[in-house]
Amino acid sequence: MWNAVKGLFFGSENSSAPPAAPPPAAPPPPAPVAKESKSKSKHHPKQHQKQQPPPPPPPPPAAVTPKPKPSDLIELKPEVRSKPLLKAIPYVLPDDFADNCSAAMALPTVTIDAHQSLLLGCSFSKCGKLIASCGFDRTIWIWELENNNIPVLLRKLQGHSNVVECCSFSNDSSLLVSGGRDNTVRIWNVRTGQQKLLITGHTDFVLDCAFSRDDSRVISCSEDRTVRVWDVNGNQIENFKKHSKAVLSCGFSSDGTKAVSCGKDKTIRIWDLINSQQLTVIGGHRGTVWNCEISPDGLSVLSCSEDRTVQIHDITGVPLITMFGHYDGVRDCGFSPGGTRIVSCGTDGTVRVWDTTGNQLAVMIGHEGMVNRCCFGPNARRVLSCGDDKTLRLWRVDSFLGITY
Repeated sequence: MWNAVKGLFFGSENSSAPPAAPPPAAPPPPAPVAKESKSKSKHHPKQHQKQQPPPPPPPPPAAVTPKPKPSDLIELKPEVRSKPLLKAIPYVLPDDFADNCSAAMALPTVTIDAHQSLLLGCSFSKCGKLIASCGFDRTIWIWELENNNIPVLLRKLQGHSNVVECCSFSNDSSLLVSGGRDNTVRIWNVRTGQQKLLITGHTDFVLDCAFSRDDSRVISCSEDRTVRVWDVNGNQIENFKKHSKAVLSCGFSSDGTKAVSCGKDKTIRIWDLINSQQLTVIGGHRGTVWNCEISPDGLSVLSCSEDRTVQIHDITGVPLITMFGHYDGVRDCGFSPGGTRIVSCGTDGTVRVWDTTGNQLAVMIGHEGMVNRCCFGPNARRVLSCGDDKTLRLWRVDSFLGITY
């Protein structure tokens, strides 16, 4: 019995080794992996929160490329394509100007600064002894050229109630027609200075006007998108309405059978005055067409535009010549009486003379701002111009070109 109790408390005599260790406990099942959470751990925030790299900075906004203007689309000559527009005064000639041996530079022989406002229109009489100017002061000034070509003011024509946009002498130099922002066309007696006729009918600004070669009719165009022809008694003969925007320029052909017009719709239109219909639409310019004119022989059309070019098309609309040289929009252009030379002027402050093959013959500088109008005198030896600098300038072009027109 003692041995049984002894074996119970002290183990068996035959077990000399220590009792076997209990089997190791099975490892606990892996804890479920929690999904990453933006919330911080309550006990170990740094241990349980995954460090995220800072977000990349947002990309810069894409540059917005402005839609090019028509004047920026024109293909300039390679040597001047990278040059900025020369709008600053005084005017600076391009670096390559001296390389053009056929071009010359001239200064005005006479400058008239009597006006106190911007000048929009000027005209040379066919007799060569009178010039006219008009503008923001609502008057037309008539000047007489003395033997030394010094203008003497003869009279001021007053009657328009708003800005006078245009003026033009009759072919016998006895009358002058004008148009303005009072929506009227007026005919004046040049000798007396009295208004001879008031023509109404346009419903917006009258922007250009001219006599036919035989002085029996007047043509006018307007912001109201129409081209109208009147007899000298003020009766309306034609009213063409094909332009979709303001009509800026108009004129007769030398034989009086056709008319031409152009405007903000970028078109030039030829009109048949015998059959009262549109003949041709010319769309070669890429911007507003500021002026147009049919050549003295009636075979071609001259035009100038905001796209910086002067162009010649034949009367059917086929392009013939494109002239590059102006550094900004070209506001006016015209043939010499014989049709062998062209004059143009524009926003770059210059007046330029060309031949009909597109060669630039002269650049005339002096205006301090936009030049709005230019025209040859009757013998093509002088050019008249006016502009935003409130001056009227007379240029002798034969003295430096050495060319008989």
